[in-house]
Amino acid sequence: MKIVGDHLTGVAASRPNPMECDLFGRSAFNRYYYGAYLIARDMLAQLDRAWARTSHSDIPDLLEGAVINKIRKEAKNQEQAGLLSKAASSGHRKSAAIAVAQLSQLLRSAYGVRIVADYEPDAPISRNGHILILVDHSTDEAKRWQGRATQAAGTILNIWRQLGIS
Repeated sequence: MKIVGDHLTGVAASRPNPMECDLFGRSAFNRYYYGAYLIARDMLAQLDRAWARTSHSDIPDLLEGAVINKIRKEAKNQEQAGLLSKAASSGHRKSAAIAVAQLSQLLRSAYGVRIVADYEPDAPISRNGHILILVDHSTDEAKRWQGRATQAAGTILNIWRQLGIS
């Protein structure tokens, strides 16, 4: 998705007509969002198949609720059973909490931009050179959403697997 977003950003930035810039720019933000969303959805499917059907707007709450709670509970259970040291258990919980917070915040923010891009045509795209801006979010920021989602999802998956959660 990022490659499509990058292409659409270039097309939008090169259009002298503001309406064309706006249309292509909205599509670019949309593709950047979907790049991050699809990574999160794939991660959720690996954790629990049922979670892959979670609606876009509910994913952050799922991450901050069921996902992190399952990790915390399993790490604590393994610590109490003597399978994990207190430091390892704490490390897993802290790392997971950071990754969940990062991914949740990213998805909330990116989803908000996607909603504006899709449903609020009165919110204009502005441009500063080759950088497009929509509701205080730039394409330079949006280009990083997929990579940031990949990193956070990878951390969550790694901890999940290390704990052997099924």
